[in-house]
Amino acid sequence: MQIRGEVHCEPFGGELPEGLRCLGIPSAAGVLTAVVTDEAVAGSTPALLVPGFTGSKEDFTPFMPYLVQRSRAALAYSQRGQADSAAPVGVKNYRLSDFVGDLIEVARSMGAQENPVHLLGHSFGGVIARQAAVKAPELFRSLTLFSTGPRPPEGMRWTPLRQRLLSSTTGKRLSAWYISQFLSEDPRDELIAHRSLVTSEDSLMGAAFILARYPDVSVPLRQSGLPVLITHGVGDSVWPERMHRQEAQVLGARYETIPDAKHSAQLENPAVLADVVTRFWEDVESLAD
Repeated sequence: MQIRGEVHCEPFGGELPEGLRCLGIPSAAGVLTAVVTDEAVAGSTPALLVPGFTGSKEDFTPFMPYLVQRSRAALAYSQRGQADSAAPVGVKNYRLSDFVGDLIEVARSMGAQENPVHLLGHSFGGVIARQAAVKAPELFRSLTLFSTGPRPPEGMRWTPLRQRLLSSTTGKRLSAWYISQFLSEDPRDELIAHRSLVTSEDSLMGAAFILARYPDVSVPLRQSGLPVLITHGVGDSVWPERMHRQEAQVLGARYETIPDAKHSAQLENPAVLADVVTRFWEDVESLAD
């Protein structure tokens, strides 16, 4: 897959799986790092994957080969301040509009103005993906909302306070350990620890403020006409299941759960998640033909 304006980038946290390569995408924030499949598949619409809170593109690198096996091209990027992506100084640079603007820039670098792409957002990445789909629906063929909800659950009101309490070096390590142990299952302890230390504290605080109060855009999203898939692991406890089901009803969206998975099914049951999303994309494409 060719990305407009791409620059050289070294992999973060070790070698990439076969068939993937690292690159940088210039943006308003600076260079955002990304991982992309080596080869596009003729006739296949690529997917743009957006990681969540405390995450990075590396949340998708073990998953992307499953998409390649299913003849799907994909690009995952680290949002501003995550891991080795550009990290502007100051919480003021991490507003909802900043993250949304970055996503739209990345989509355009993939050529989405001429050939819209499938958009998938995980957790906080889904919050950003919803907003981008509403702002620029012409760039996307579909939207997959993966382990993410239409509005903050009650407990997320305290996310900024928790993040302040965990902003020390020890706190960052503790937060990363808690997420990897209790919310999702990721065996890459060294990667998670390193990422927790280099990820921008301003980025974490900005995302925490967004998670505490982001707006519900269900009505304009439905009006956009984009096909939507809502999916999550059956053991995911971040957003309540009733909220996912309600959103699916409001949007007229497809709704599927992933067995044997919690908040990060791309790591916990990647084969089934890959089946679910590729079936959805295939159905969207067949209806458009």
